[in-house]
Amino acid sequence: MFQRQEMKFLLSIKSFYKMTKFELSDTQEEKLKAWKDAIFIVFNAYGSFEFRFTSSGIGDKVEVYSTIAKTTLDLTEVENW
Repeated sequence: MFQRQEMKFLLSIKSFYKMTKFELSDTQEEKLKAWKDAIFIVFNAYGSFEFRFTSSGIGDKVEVYSTIAKTTLDLTEVENW
């Protein structure tokens, strides 16, 4: 059996790696789709995308990076904070 200290450690690791779910609004999804379509027109491929969610304490900054276009789309909706 686990000792009490080991159990606390295991529980803290489990909560650290708990899945966090982020969702895009309808407006953000529309902007993302238009941006991806423009990338496809230029490069004839979508490439890969990296999503970055950064908490500011009052809201989340949302950015998407295109590896093929090497540019970032800012989807942050400050007006909704």
